[in-house]
Amino acid sequence: MTADTEILKNIDKDSLRVAFFPNTKSSSSSFKTIKLTHPITKKSTDFLIPENTDNSKQKILYEINNINFRDSFNEKQRFTKDNKPLKSLLFTPADKNPDQPGLIIGQTTEIYVATEYNIIYSLLQFFRDNLRKERQRIVTYDDLVEQFEESELLTSLIPLGFDCKKQLTHICELIEENNEVFYKPSLLKILSYLRSRVDKIVNHFPQSLDVKISKKLIVPLVASSASSIEELKATDEIIKLNKIRAAVNLLSSYVDNWYLEKLLDGYDFAPIDEFLKQIHELEEKRKAAEESINNLNEAMHSGGGDKNSKKRKAPPPSRSKKQAVKVEKGKGALDMFFKKPKK
Repeated sequence: MTADTEILKNIDKDSLRVAFFPNTKSSSSSFKTIKLTHPITKKSTDFLIPENTDNSKQKILYEINNINFRDSFNEKQRFTKDNKPLKSLLFTPADKNPDQPGLIIGQTTEIYVATEYNIIYSLLQFFRDNLRKERQRIVTYDDLVEQFEESELLTSLIPLGFDCKKQLTHICELIEENNEVFYKPSLLKILSYLRSRVDKIVNHFPQSLDVKISKKLIVPLVASSASSIEELKATDEIIKLNKIRAAVNLLSSYVDNWYLEKLLDGYDFAPIDEFLKQIHELEEKRKAAEESINNLNEAMHSGGGDKNSKKRKAPPPSRSKKQAVKVEKGKGALDMFFKKPKK
């Protein structure tokens, strides 16, 4: 990552905020912050839009997310004294001068990742209550804009000149009458659009996430007899269904469950459900086998392991006191030494 050397002078290294952007379609280098209500969390969320853009072009909206760099899968990850992940940034000068050293920016740097946000997710939340009704009204685009201005989901976008017509064509029926176009939200078109999003995620699945979700398909090996091992293997169909479920779960960050439940009904998850059931049964067998082996080892060490245990020494025989025998006077063993000799 490069930066102008002048910008890096006199900077508070522990309060710097850095945002990473994708390959932007906009040539603007400055951005404006706006607040929108998130369609799922319902919280006020910061978004960015490029400034000084051509009004004739489709405007781009970016969502910014703070990255805390905490890896729950890395047990060896190092933390600060405040139990925060270690993080720092390394900047190199833009002129790539080999004599100019880089600059590492502090441990408490705020790092953000900006991702392009599709306002169709806000539109889906806007239309949800209308789609629950038996009948939906057909309205012109101008009438929709008036409704958008009254919605906390979209009210901030209208003054900025956002045109929602392109997004509406994916989720609404277009009806032409008297040379005027009317819009009507369509659940069928919405589910078709969401299914295309799922297919796109599945076909471009991140490798790191693929490894993570594939762990649930690992089959435990269980010794079913002395000469055979009982084993299952996930087929290509099961692997794809596993990715589809994960993709729908990713969409849940922006799409209401009311839509996702109907989306999931369009897939047949019976093969993977049966496969996961068999994995659970094998896991129970494995646990039972381990418990049986542990119980057998404990029994050998406690009751049946005398052969390996040291022989106990027999306790020494106890010495009982002998009863004293009374001897008549003059007949003891030492009396002969004290008698007068006979003449």
